[in-house]
Parts: sequence; structure tokens; C-alpha cells
Amino acid sequence: LRNSQIDRIGGAKAYTAIWCAKFRYCAPVVSFSKSQLDRIQQSILGRSLSVAGYSSKMPRPVVLGPSKLGGMNWDSPYSIMLYEQIKMFMGSIRLNDTIG
Repeated sequence: LRNSQIDRIGGAKAYTAIWCAKFRYCAPVVSFSKSQLDRIQQSILGRSLSVAGYSSKMPRPVVLGPSKLGGMNWDSPYSIMLYEQIKMFMGSIRLNDTIG
């Protein structure tokens, strides 16, 4: 994102299309704490916000919060990780694996 020539709409979609998609791939097998994920996401989210035309200092509850409450509804890396791990666990249960 740093050297890209994309407009504001592309900047808003880049976070979901690039970073979240890459993180979903490895999320089922990593075990980061919430504070570790916040440190990882800090620079990525700040850069994505600035490319999208928002302040990089925007409060994270506003960015990650639901649109019903006035948030921007961007995906949280912690919720992505938990969702993908639960999805993998449920798949193991359905396949009767030793993990499940």
C-alpha cells in the first residue's frame, strides 16, 4: 500500500482484499494473543486508513465497530483468527479426526 497508486475506494477495499485475505490463510494455525495481533495490525490498519482518506489515528473501536453503532465495520484480526480456528475445529469434528 505504501507505494501503490490507488484511489480512496481502492484503499478502503485493500485492507479487506489484501491483508485480511492473507491473514485468513494462516489464521487457523497461529495462536497470537490479542495484544500481539494489535501490534501487528497497527501499522497495516494505519496505512490502510490513510490511503482510504481517513486519519491513521482514528480510534480503533470506530474502525472495527459495527455499522449499526456508527463504526466502519472493518474486520478485526482477532475475530478473523477465532472464526477460522473454530471453522477448522468444526471441520475436524465432522471428519471424525483425532483433533476433533
